[in-house]
Amino acid sequence: MASSAGASNPKAVTITVKITASQWAAVQSLLHNDSTANDAHATADLLLFMCPTFTAGQPPIPRLISQGSHSVTFSVHLSARQVASGTKAIRTGHCGNIHTVQQDYKSAYAQWAVANKPFLKPRSSSTVPATTAPTGPMTTFGDGTWAVGTVPGKVAPGTYYTTGTGVCYWERDSDLTGSPNSTLANANIAGAAIVTILPTDAGFKSQSCGTWSPLPPTGSQATSFGDGVYAVGITIAPGTYSAPGGGSCYWEQDSDFTFGGNATLSNDNPSGPVTLTIAAPTEAFKTQGCGTWHQ
Repeated sequence: MASSAGASNPKAVTITVKITASQWAAVQSLLHNDSTANDAHATADLLLFMCPTFTAGQPPIPRLISQGSHSVTFSVHLSARQVASGTKAIRTGHCGNIHTVQQDYKSAYAQWAVANKPFLKPRSSSTVPATTAPTGPMTTFGDGTWAVGTVPGKVAPGTYYTTGTGVCYWERDSDLTGSPNSTLANANIAGAAIVTILPTDAGFKSQSCGTWSPLPPTGSQATSFGDGVYAVGITIAPGTYSAPGGGSCYWEQDSDFTFGGNATLSNDNPSGPVTLTIAAPTEAFKTQGCGTWHQ
């Protein structure tokens, strides 16, 4: 249980936590730097106790107390420095997840809060936004390795786009082992990117891609564009386009955004200027190093 706190400075505290066996497996994977750990939200809430500043110094390491087939009980010791940094962040409003902690961890937070009550200043009701627990999978997400599914904490199947923040790498996977053999499709994209994550995909990996959001059904249909992946009839207009091309130019027309082997309709590495008609049945157009395309 939590230790008591003094009157002037936060004290170190030991918190006892009971979680499910599957959540414990996710924690163990994270602690061993296992790339298959995908229960990121639950693990982060569990280890960091709702506030990333608890990682001051070394992250808290859980100590196993008891382990059964359905649940695991362990304790986590937070140093005075970790407690102080966490308290300060909560007091100044920098721990946005403090009011959305999952039910399983409320008792753990309560123990910590009781031990450090003198150092917590409750926010007024006018500054605390009302929050509810997520009821479905994510449809907006950033970099990381994500499990695909229809439950909270996983990425929903669908077609997503990002405006890009440099050279984006994405990967669709058939399982979460991290094995190269599990890769269904992948790409390094300079510029905007679009990809379809299928319900049969097990995982999706994103690096340096920025924020992924659902592809809207309609768009500006630009008639001039550079490197990236584009949706014909949504982000670019159908038509005949020309580009400078050159030795590093590559273009590709696809029937969908899965970018699997059967999706490619045509592609080329032209050494000079290129003129190309982009129209149905093409849904996706990919261009890299070709310069600016104009109608």
